[in-house]
Amino acid sequence: MVAAAILIAAKSLCAAQPELPARELRAPAPVHEILQRACYDCHSDQTRWPWYSYLPPISFWVRGEVAAGRRRLNFSAWQDYATDPGTEDRKLENIARLLKSGAMPPWYYIATHPAASMNDADRAMLSDWIADRRKSLAAGADRPGRQ
Repeated sequence: MVAAAILIAAKSLCAAQPELPARELRAPAPVHEILQRACYDCHSDQTRWPWYSYLPPISFWVRGEVAAGRRRLNFSAWQDYATDPGTEDRKLENIARLLKSGAMPPWYYIATHPAASMNDADRAMLSDWIADRRKSLAAGADRPGRQ
């Protein structure tokens, strides 16, 4: 009885946030798939909340991590970055740096989400796409919001 009350209270405290309109990153399908698998739970408005994200005190930590991740980078708001001069390039530069260092995705996320692990081919594909995208931005070849 007490356990049921705790679960109900936790569920109401952690009610799902409404999804925002998609202003999502446009990328080639293989790049997008890697990002969705390895990054979107913390860095988009398309978080797949695991069952334990509804249980206090873990729920407070998980939701705090996701909120912090979205503040730093939100793929669902990518078009906002693309229309703000220099922001898209800075975001891409940071992603490339974190990929190279191996800091993302973090080990504790991979421990509970093994499919988010990136192999060398995944990292190379993302790095190549980022380099190409940054070259395109530097050349002014793209209008804001395009691939």
